[in-house]
Amino acid sequence: MNIDLATIALILVISSIFQAVFILLLSSKYPGVDHFGVSCSFYALGFLFVMLQGSNANDLITIVLGNALLLLALIFQYMGLVRFLELPENRWFPPLIFGFCLLMLVYFQLIFDSISLRIFFVYLSSGLIAL
Repeated sequence: MNIDLATIALILVISSIFQAVFILLLSSKYPGVDHFGVSCSFYALGFLFVMLQGSNANDLITIVLGNALLLLALIFQYMGLVRFLELPENRWFPPLIFGFCLLMLVYFQLIFDSISLRIFFVYLSSGLIAL
């Protein structure tokens, strides 16, 4: 049985869609839970673009948009957690981090093609949001 990256991404897409549907059905009871449902939807889209990264014709769309959607899913998880726990929300931080990471993704895909630096900035942005 061969399991490759596309198969794993397909399984993640399907499970994220199911999670999004069930979470969005429960979102009216608790504050911030709707953000978790939107986050699962962005994860599903991000993993779908990861699954399509095999062809060279669509590299800009699949790589940059896939990574941006996965990072956006993490931002919505942050926003949902902050609202669920009723903590003070920092409104400028997530868009600033997302914009910086998106700019770096486009730069290291189009101008200076470096997968290592692209991955570094995705991990750096994920770490900053998680902190």
